[in-house]
Amino acid sequence: MLRLLVRAAAIAGLMALPATAAMPPSLSVDGLGGVRVGMTLKQAEKVVGPLSVDYPNGGDDDGGCGDATPKRPWIAGASLMVENRRIVRIDIFQSDKSKPRPTTKTDAGIGIGSTIADVRRAYGKRLIISAHPYEGDQGRYLTIKGLKPDREIIFETNHGRVESFRAGMTQQVDYIEDCL
Repeated sequence: MLRLLVRAAAIAGLMALPATAAMPPSLSVDGLGGVRVGMTLKQAEKVVGPLSVDYPNGGDDDGGCGDATPKRPWIAGASLMVENRRIVRIDIFQSDKSKPRPTTKTDAGIGIGSTIADVRRAYGKRLIISAHPYEGDQGRYLTIKGLKPDREIIFETNHGRVESFRAGMTQQVDYIEDCL
């Protein structure tokens, strides 16, 4: 009888706990939240709903590089790059500093605000540190090569902290100016 009372009290206590917000999916070299690198736009739309694609360099759906944005809310701070109607890169960034920073992290637990030391602990010898092309002495690119030879993650840092990161196909992740 005492065992039943203890069990009932434990269940009641668990039921009284507040519901926690679901953690956002993690970014890996292979994708984010059901969107996989290499998916076609049609396949991605089955996951996130209709997409609006902007081709900044005059490209089009038949082969240009563009940015695909879900028309309904998806993952805060996430952006999809497409080439040849396929997802090739996923970026996480904070476009508006007056809003809360995106909480999405990599599958190793690194996100916006993480330190270079955090990245070093998470990725160890796989980490390659180089100068940031625009931030001078204050910025670094932290590159992690994926286990697949055509995949990687780049973290952009300023003053020792991650400000944005992106993952996907190596060639496109290496683009400094998005589709340029």
